Amino acid sequence: MEPQRVRGLGTTWVERGTAYWVRRGWLLLVRLIMVLGIALLAGAGWRWLVGASWAAGWRGALDVATGLIVVVGMLAAARDVLTAYRLRLTPQEWRARNAERRARHPFLTAPAVVNTLVLVCLPVSGPLLLGYLAVYLIGVSCGRELPAERGARADLERQAGMS
Repeated sequence: MEPQRVRGLGTTWVERGTAYWVRRGWLLLVRLIMVLGIALLAGAGWRWLVGASWAAGWRGALDVATGLIVVVGMLAAARDVLTAYRLRLTPQEWRARNAERRARHPFLTAPAVVNTLVLVCLPVSGPLLLGYLAVYLIGVSCGRELPAERGARADLERQAGMS
């Protein structure tokens, strides 16, 4: 039986020894730094937007709208985190699922289109992505197992059952 390598964990997930927990801690730390960086960028962008003379009178409405957009991003991420933990897909199955989604929606998933839309709609996409990434990255990092680890474990159990 050959355990699958999980990105960021290698095969340490099989034994769950010290190396596993060090790697899990490192993944969480890196993801927390990513969320902090995104939050700092979002805060700088928000200060710039609200500091503009044309936006000064709209500050209250902009605060409420931005808060709602962040909450929408958080709810979407919570749904995706729960879905990721319900599925027991192997890392290869995750990649195949993402490739199939990109094949079904080639225009909407093209990097040039996505990047352009994110930049053009930055006052909305920024807070949305901040809320999404904060919940998603922390959510998938703090579970008992990473979603890819669950699938790899299921694959190892299937292999053991076949032997």
